[in-house]
Amino acid sequence: MKPQHSFLADRPLASHCAQLYRTQPAAADLLPHLAIAGVKIGDALVKHLAALTSEKLTAGTPQPPLDCAASELEQDIGPLAANWLLADGLNGAPFLVSLQAEAVLCIVDRAFGGKGVAPSSLPDAFPLSAQLMIERIEFLILQAMSDALGGTQSPVHALQHSSTIAKMAPFAPDERIAVLKLAIAEDGREPWRLTFAFPAMTLDKLLGHSGPNEVVRTHGRHL
Repeated sequence: MKPQHSFLADRPLASHCAQLYRTQPAAADLLPHLAIAGVKIGDALVKHLAALTSEKLTAGTPQPPLDCAASELEQDIGPLAANWLLADGLNGAPFLVSLQAEAVLCIVDRAFGGKGVAPSSLPDAFPLSAQLMIERIEFLILQAMSDALGGTQSPVHALQHSSTIAKMAPFAPDERIAVLKLAIAEDGREPWRLTFAFPAMTLDKLLGHSGPNEVVRTHGRHL
C-alpha cells in the first residue's frame, strides 16, 4: 500500500477589510448545485472505471444529495471500504470518496478469472490482492474527478487512503457535510456504489461560488 500522506495546516487568513469577507454557506444550501454536479461526476466515472471491466458501464440516476453529520457518514459507510481523502489542485479543498467493499472484492474476483462475485461475508480487512486493486482504482478515480471537477489545469490528487474511515477521521464528528451517492452499473450485475462527502467550504470552492475577490471566512476544524 502507498504510505499515508500527512496534512499541512491551513495558513491563517490575512486581515483585510470586512467587505472582502462573506459568510460561508451551509452544506445544505449547496445540495442543489451538488445534484447537478453529480451527473457530470457519474459520467466521468463511467468513462474511466471502464478500464476495470469488459462489460459496459452506466451511471445510475444520482440519489438526491443529503446533509448530515460526519458521524452519521461513518456509520453508513461501515467498517470496511475503499476510502480516499482527495483534494483539488486549485484550492486544495479536501473531500472524501468511498467505494463499498463488496464492489472492490467483486472486481478482484473477476481479475482472477472468477465471475465477479463478492464473498457471502466480508473479511475484517482487505487481502493483499484487494489492496493492490484499490491502488489501481484510486488512479482511475483521480482521473475521473479531475475531469469532473478539477480539469487538466488543477488535477485532483490523493491526500490519504484507508480501508477504515474511523482511522482516517477526515472530518470532525459534528461537522455538517454534503453527501452524494452514485451507483455505477454493469449489465446483469450488482452496481458499484460510491459515496462522496464534501464539507461546505470544499463544495463552495469546487462549484465556483467563491468569487475571485471574495475570501471565505471558515470556522471549526481544518484538515
